[in-house]
Amino acid sequence: MKLKRAQWIVALLLLSASIQAQSIWDATHLANVKQSLQSPFYSTAYQELKTEADKLLNVQPLSVMMKEKTPGSGDKHDYMSQARYFWPDPSQPDSLPYISRDGVSNPELEKLDRNRLGATATRVTTLALAWYFSGDERYAQKATELIRVWFFDKDTRMNHNLEYAQMIPGRNNDKGRCYGVIDSYSFVEMLDAVQLLEQSKSFTSKDAKQLKAWFGKLLNWIINSPQGQEEASQANNHSTAHDAQAIAFALYAGNTKVAQKIINELPAKRIFTQIEPDGRQPQELRRTLAFGYSQYNLTHLIDIFLMAQKINIHIDNATSADGRNFYKAVDFLAQYVGKDVKDWPYQQISEWDYKQQELCKDLYRCATYLDPSRKDYLRLYNANRVINWKDRFNLLYMQPTEVDNAYAFACKQLELAMQCATKAKKEEKNAAKRRVIPRTINKDGSLSMVGAYDWCSGLFPGSLWQVYAYTHDDYWRQQAISWTWPIEEAKWHKGTHDLGFMMYDSFGKAYELTGERSYKDVVLQSAKTLITRYSPKVKSIRSWDHNRDKMDIPGHHRQHDKPRNAVPRHTDDRQLHLLEDCREPCQHHDEEPLPSRLLFLPRSGLQP
Repeated sequence: MKLKRAQWIVALLLLSASIQAQSIWDATHLANVKQSLQSPFYSTAYQELKTEADKLLNVQPLSVMMKEKTPGSGDKHDYMSQARYFWPDPSQPDSLPYISRDGVSNPELEKLDRNRLGATATRVTTLALAWYFSGDERYAQKATELIRVWFFDKDTRMNHNLEYAQMIPGRNNDKGRCYGVIDSYSFVEMLDAVQLLEQSKSFTSKDAKQLKAWFGKLLNWIINSPQGQEEASQANNHSTAHDAQAIAFALYAGNTKVAQKIINELPAKRIFTQIEPDGRQPQELRRTLAFGYSQYNLTHLIDIFLMAQKINIHIDNATSADGRNFYKAVDFLAQYVGKDVKDWPYQQISEWDYKQQELCKDLYRCATYLDPSRKDYLRLYNANRVINWKDRFNLLYMQPTEVDNAYAFACKQLELAMQCATKAKKEEKNAAKRRVIPRTINKDGSLSMVGAYDWCSGLFPGSLWQVYAYTHDDYWRQQAISWTWPIEEAKWHKGTHDLGFMMYDSFGKAYELTGERSYKDVVLQSAKTLITRYSPKVKSIRSWDHNRDKMDIPGHHRQHDKPRNAVPRHTDDRQLHLLEDCREPCQHHDEEPLPSRLLFLPRSGLQP
């Protein structure tokens, strides 16, 4: 019994040591996610990860030997990539030397090693994560196979240098340029994944020893080669990326001394030289993708800060005598989050929305893993981020709230509801009576559909608009649009006081979120229709039309003593909004409308 207990303790210590070796990723967070994979927030991203990993189980391993050209060394084992924007010179018989066509990518890149290197790193990362979360050894076996082919096998391995990276045919004897040093940045995250893989049966201690030695040699080349030293001297994001790679490779290879040296020198060499006291990054702002490159540089710095934390060095708050620091740079970019590209005073000729989302992720990492006091970053993130439930970022970094999980669950329910309702709309009994909106489940388990005049008709589209408001995902906007317009005819419906929430939950919410005039026009007409039910005698809106033989105003709601601008008060504020919009059609009220009611249809009884 004591022996068994001792073995368990040793195993736990080894596991803990292995997990704590994570550099950019947080080991404790990953362990917590592993225990919560069935939660609504994580489950979709986990299933997407496994789907991607399943597709990789039968892929052919890639290697540097697959390229069509041979480097100037004559050794195909040497990595080789080509400068992206350089093309053959049509004025020269041999097309050499290549000439620049800025911003136009040469498809010849596909024939060399860069994309294969990136694909290998991404595949290993995906497979290693899938193994870690699922325990399915097939993923670990495949990841190990890909690693052995690219790094170890005598016939296919890559030499541990980047001598011919980013070369320009016909120039410098086809030698690589300093910019090629960061071709291997995708290895940084891959090494975090490899450290997880070390816990598997497939990736042996011999594999780990060989890979650490390989990266130790690549680290030596990056630090001492002419290309590596030139890249380290760059005044922009290239030198930051150089340092991030060197730190990651050093930590993985066990050379903590080198990692510490680079980290300790980084504030003076990178932060204080690249960031102005007001947070601008001049070297990045000169580019045609100024916002993108500024954000890109901050991402590298965040990676470095997270790695530094793992060896108990904290430099994210380092500040120069004149006030230059990392957070000033973040704040400078953050003021443009959620704004249009035309508000950005520099150039950003493409990828504005994409880079906005990348910065949102940076804000989240800063506030969650670097400086939890920056609640302003979290607020900015929540207000502008687009939630993609499949995004791997959710697994690697997100710590969801109860509300996040509630919406993740709601999205799955609504997806199923839309699928079932789309099918039900085509059924003869529903098509004939123009039943276009799902309401509830019948006793026989079938989906109950209703028409535009039903008092619940606005709830389902309102739920979709609510999800769009929370996720900012355009997919949900498109779905909300498609389920909102089929009930437009209800704007003429004079038969119920329920028109308030029918039209405000749907068209009203749509107008609130999009500002599009077409939605407002529907709301205004609905208000004009609703006000026809007002009785000046009793100063109320008639609730329903039944029991006319017994009472004229059944179930009426009494007016408050002090009516607002002579408009009859009603217990349903959304109906009041309709009336006010009718009276002042050009004024958009500032009062926050009541939220739409989220409609969660039960899974039982519904069949896609």
